[in-house]
Order: sequence, then C-alpha cells, then structure tokens
Amino acid sequence: MSPKALPRLIILEGPAGVGKTTLSLYLKEGLIRKGIDAKTIPEFSNSPLGSLIEQNSLYGSSVPYWLTGVGGSMAFLADIMASIDLEKSDSNHVWIADRFTISQLILGLNAIGGPEEKKTMMRIIIEASDLVNTYFSKDSLLIILEAPINLLRIRLEERLNKPLSQNQLRTLKEEIEGYSSLKYSFHSWKVININATNNVKIVGNNIIDLILKRWQL
Repeated sequence: MSPKALPRLIILEGPAGVGKTTLSLYLKEGLIRKGIDAKTIPEFSNSPLGSLIEQNSLYGSSVPYWLTGVGGSMAFLADIMASIDLEKSDSNHVWIADRFTISQLILGLNAIGGPEEKKTMMRIIIEASDLVNTYFSKDSLLIILEAPINLLRIRLEERLNKPLSQNQLRTLKEEIEGYSSLKYSFHSWKVININATNNVKIVGNNIIDLILKRWQL
C-alpha cells in the first residue's frame, strides 16, 4: 500500500505591515477559484491559550512579561503546534499559514537572554521544524514578502492611526533584517522572495501563478 500523501503548506512571512493576513485570504479564495481546496491556518488557535496570546500581541501594544523570552516562545510554539496537530491529517487541502511560529522563534532568538537559553531554544526550534517537516509535503513553500521600510511605516501608521515611535521603528528595521537570513533555516522547503509593494490582487495573482507552475496544477 502506497503511503498517504502529505498536505502542502504555504507559509507567508514578512515584517509587520507587509500584508500577510490580507494576502492569505486572497490566496485561499484564488486557489479555490482554480479548483484547489485551500484553507488558512490562523496565526492564533481558537483555544483559550490562543485567544489570550492574540489579545496580548496586538501591534503597537506592550507585551506582557509572560510572552517574552523562553516562556513566551514556548507559549507561541504550543499554540501553533496544537493547530497543526489537527490539520496535519487532512491531505485534501492546501494549507496557508499567515506567519509561522517556528520562524518567529528563529527571529526572536536575539531577544532571549544568555547563551544557554539560546542553545535550548535552538534545540527546540530544530526539533519542532523536523516534526513539522514530517507533517507536511516537501512541496511546501515558504514565501517571504518584502517591501521597503518607508512603505511599511506608512501602512502601520495608517493601521495605528498615529506615528510609529522610535522603538517601533527600530523593531521594524530589526524584523526586516531578520527576514533576510530566515530562508537559511528552512533547508527542506522551497523559499520564494516576493516583492509586496503592489496591491494585494497583483501580488496574490503573481504568487498563485508561481504555485500552479511549481506544483504543475
């Protein structure tokens, strides 16, 4: 008996303001129109833990102590792994993830204290990545959305209805720099960099064309 096919996963990554959430919904509807059964994996699960993390992770708000450092990383990881555990068995769908906790752990390593803590988190990240790789097809894609900081700043200030603080600007710059090296942490999946300066329809159709070509659908 041939092994059961694994579901494909599309991960949308990129700094705040690049349009991940809007684009994930556009991709889902666009793939469905092409006859592909697509569903989204929300950034946070519907569990009590997911709801609590979401409430305390709004952009521009202060993050409580329990969502920082190793403890915070473990909370994010527990939440996304709970969602993935339900979706891994459904090979009939293409899953679209708006931001992925494992990549967020990688980007957040700089905020973790001493070298021993960093080593511990690296081991956890590697094991979690290996686990996810057994759940999803090796045809899965990591799409890194890119846009200049001036455009991201405009979008975020429109969202917040106020200027970004110096601290927020510094965090945004660090995020942009972090994404430039993120692809080296995903060895088994194809990484595609996409210019996200155009509107969601243009960017989304570009990604859909790439997906259909790569998967020969």
